[in-house]
Amino acid sequence: MSWNVRLLERGFTDYLRAAGQWKLTPERYSWHSIGGPQDADITLEGRDERAAWEALELLGCPVEIYDERRACVWWGCVYEVSVSVGAITMGVNLDGLANSVAVSYETDAGEQATTAWTQDADSVAIYGTKELLLSAKVVGEETAEALRDVYLGGAKIPVAQFEKARSDRVNSSAKLLCKGWWQTLDWKYYAAATGTASDTTAQIAAIVTATGQFLTGSIVRATSGITCNPYRSGENTGKAEIEALLSTGNSSGARLLAWVNHLREVEISSDPAAEAQYYITRDGRFTDIYGNAGSGSSCPVGAWVQLQDVVPGNVDYAVVRAPTLFFIEEASYEVATGIYTPKPRGQRSDYGVGTRIQEG
Repeated sequence: MSWNVRLLERGFTDYLRAAGQWKLTPERYSWHSIGGPQDADITLEGRDERAAWEALELLGCPVEIYDERRACVWWGCVYEVSVSVGAITMGVNLDGLANSVAVSYETDAGEQATTAWTQDADSVAIYGTKELLLSAKVVGEETAEALRDVYLGGAKIPVAQFEKARSDRVNSSAKLLCKGWWQTLDWKYYAAATGTASDTTAQIAAIVTATGQFLTGSIVRATSGITCNPYRSGENTGKAEIEALLSTGNSSGARLLAWVNHLREVEISSDPAAEAQYYITRDGRFTDIYGNAGSGSSCPVGAWVQLQDVVPGNVDYAVVRAPTLFFIEEASYEVATGIYTPKPRGQRSDYGVGTRIQEG
């Protein structure tokens, strides 16, 4: 069996049949305990140079990566496309896209106000709603609305960028940079009126419903036991509000986790008990608790891994936390090498001790 990449139409109605003209090869992908699938790099080879240029049309399309077991190991959308032909590299991404815009401004009386939102329907139909609230040092509603309309006109469609290489390339190539669905919670702002205090996990579910335009719902595996007023001013995005609530943890002092599953549901849970779910052996093998070779391609995160037969059991850990049990905060997987790279919680470097694990 070989690895497989599947592209879907933007409306999730069907797999993209035009993808058959390209060979799509996943290079690497990553996961995070907050959000799940994080990013992925995919190379694209077309039958001819025209096919490479047509890859620019894949921007915003849903994408899935399947490993050799036919298991789906990553999902998200195409966030950036880069095409290289000869000495020219052309790229386009969703970073600068804004198809729904409002402007915060100062009134003639010196008070703060916000214009009405205005959007480009054609852009929204293609990419979904991507809001931007501009904070401008302008006075007066008319001036603010003019600024809003000018900005929308320039940002409603992604603008391609190019650069010139030092030497011509022999072959044309293209690369897709993809991001997980969690990142799209940053596309819409969230506001809520003052109301009765409610559990923070219920508020997270409400924010997902309001701002998760590509998501299908929420599953609350464990409530937090912490309540607060649901009021939100509308100045922050859904992602920012959700991550702030997750950081408050639960009433037992454990952190909350959330991730987007393959059905595009947000699953909310708390940190698992500090017990080994995986082992890293002295010779660098990654296994489950029964000694079976762990599947690094599934890029496990949000779990505990223990170093096995590495640190002698009689070592005294009086002033540091025992260096044998680690929580996997994030991880990446390199397809060509089969190297799974976990990053423990609190580790500053991506290349710390014992982070690159090759199975086998």
